Amino acid sequence: MKPIVYNLSSIRPPITGIGRYAIELIRTAKHFDHDVRAYVAGEIRSGQDLVDILEQMDAAQPHSNYRLKELVGKLPYAREIYRKLQSIKYSKMLAQADLEDFITHDLNYSAPTSDVVTAYDVSHIICPQTHPRYRVDFLHDYFNKIKYNQSHILTISQHVKDELVSYYDISPQRISVTHLAADSAFKPRRENACQQFLSDNGLEYKKFVLCLATREPRKNLGACIESYSKLPTQLRMKFPLVIAGATGWKADDLENQISQLESRGEIIDLGYVEQTKLPLLYSSATAFIFPSFYEGFGLPLLEAMQSGCASITSSNGALAEVSNNAAIQIDPSDTQSLTSALEGLLNNIEHRKLLENQCIERASDFSWQSTVERTFRIYESL
Repeated sequence: MKPIVYNLSSIRPPITGIGRYAIELIRTAKHFDHDVRAYVAGEIRSGQDLVDILEQMDAAQPHSNYRLKELVGKLPYAREIYRKLQSIKYSKMLAQADLEDFITHDLNYSAPTSDVVTAYDVSHIICPQTHPRYRVDFLHDYFNKIKYNQSHILTISQHVKDELVSYYDISPQRISVTHLAADSAFKPRRENACQQFLSDNGLEYKKFVLCLATREPRKNLGACIESYSKLPTQLRMKFPLVIAGATGWKADDLENQISQLESRGEIIDLGYVEQTKLPLLYSSATAFIFPSFYEGFGLPLLEAMQSGCASITSSNGALAEVSNNAAIQIDPSDTQSLTSALEGLLNNIEHRKLLENQCIERASDFSWQSTVERTFRIYESL
């Protein structure tokens, strides 16, 4: 089979969903001795050089100028210009390099003319109000380009495939589903394995509710906070709410709300948690809540489920597909339903144990090895 060149030009730390997919896809492919390379920082990297770059991405923390980049990104057309420049550089590289005997795969919406592109969601259509205007326009343009070219499209859920067919009238024969997976590090862990992490963050084993997501409107973190605040005082004292995740867009109001509640001791804000610590966080939580309005897959949900954490999520779209009734499903716009589900879960140990086992069993249906095998079968068919 031809070697694969992945476009990683737009992936930057802190690593979240798309970056996690890119790293795990390439890392697992290399583990099975596939010939894979990546376009990073203007060059095509391979071999140990590529392995080192993936490790650096994985371990990178939000650095001192991360907030500055956020502010620059809010300037009119700044991100649009950045993506356009990245696309031009990548296209120029393709034209200059001899890649006739390679398969090119775009992983982050910057090279729509690649042989293969991955489409993660159509949230710019379903809930455009949760995105900056520039991003909605950019994604419309991107999907219209791949609609009329010959790229094969991968989606990370059946739900997203159905949406692409419905909203962009793309032939289903051009689209293949390759689900994501959680790293094998996500697994149930006993208290002694998590103790140092818990002590460092002022937490107790199986004595907190976890909400982890990038801080942006689509993730519905406000509903998590509102629903939790309606719990009886005794339950809130026994099970504090822990908020974790990097800052996204349109997050100023939410950040202010979180900051105020944290100053009053009503929630614990961990901010961005590095990848190596996430398995400890998930497996130590009593319950995980992820009531996002819309997801293309919902990797945090699967990570929590695989960690043996009883979970509550949305009843619609890809989240319902991923949880497959192993987690409690609620209407994400109904905060009272979320409160009731959470209260019942915290009060009923037997129910919690049942859900934990269901979550572990459902999570076993996903693996990065299966994802890579499916992806490479698609490459071979091109």
